[in-house]
Amino acid sequence: MPRDSWYGTNVPMHPIRKYLERLGISQREFARRAGVKPSSLNDVIQGRSHLGRENALNVVRITGGEVTLEELLTWKPASAVDSDGAAA
Repeated sequence: MPRDSWYGTNVPMHPIRKYLERLGISQREFARRAGVKPSSLNDVIQGRSHLGRENALNVVRITGGEVTLEELLTWKPASAVDSDGAAA
């Protein structure tokens, strides 16, 4: 069963990471399917960068809508969330 947060905190896991863990897909394989560099996908999952509009829509398509555009646009990295899980 996938975790909903990182390391037992209230910080939500990136929706792409949740999807990958649930299906057992590597970041490298998903990046290949999405047409992005593995390092770029890792930066997105770690909260260091964001997907552009076209790539975000492609992720929604590839995941069959399991990862939504809203999730991709509203997810905040741990550095932007306080210890209670609220946006800092």
